[in-house]
Amino acid sequence: MKVTVRGEPEFGLPKDFEEVELQEPTIDSVMEHFNVDPKIRKHLFPIVNNKMGKLSQGLHEGDRIILQSPYSGG
Repeated sequence: MKVTVRGEPEFGLPKDFEEVELQEPTIDSVMEHFNVDPKIRKHLFPIVNNKMGKLSQGLHEGDRIILQSPYSGG
């Protein structure tokens, strides 16, 4: 399954959207793919297809995911 992801580079996530292929359709597998430190994961929140998501939610083919911390500027 392919999704596109971007996030905060300081946590190992791509700054610009990057397509990735996942074996498991979960937010956790996205963070595993980018080797996000497990201590950081619980502090990131997902935005899936421009809507606030949950760390526990499943993903679907073609989803666009943004992973941010509550402290990110913008």
